[in-house]
Amino acid sequence: MDAIGLDEAGRAARKRTLYTLEAHVSYLREIKEGAPVRVDARVIAQDRKCIHLYLEMFEGEGAEPVSACEQMLMHIDTSGAPKGAPLDEDVAARIAAQTAIDAKDARYAGRVIGLRVRRHPRIPSERAIASATTHLSPR
Repeated sequence: MDAIGLDEAGRAARKRTLYTLEAHVSYLREIKEGAPVRVDARVIAQDRKCIHLYLEMFEGEGAEPVSACEQMLMHIDTSGAPKGAPLDEDVAARIAAQTAIDAKDARYAGRVIGLRVRRHPRIPSERAIASATTHLSPR
């Protein structure tokens, strides 16, 4: 946030901040407490209010990430009740100048979280019930 003009002083003066709307974190490899780390942050996309951000954390000068994080951030006006607001022009320009990455090159981005729902074999799915009821004729 400091690099785009939303450091603590900038947030206070502008009455603006960023909220995280969604974040997906992938822990790829454990590292020991106290290990030196670096984080590379790159923008996948932005529009007038939001930033799609991709971060990778590396141990020391390592080439393979130890974790990756994809975030959707929204620019928020904090002068009253918090609400989404267009990015200030200078902030949007600084974001656009950041190291961009093509979404396909963000190796750990775009993943969907979910469990497959296992159904009991004797309990029909809603789809099966709907299909069956459309073939019924009234008596």
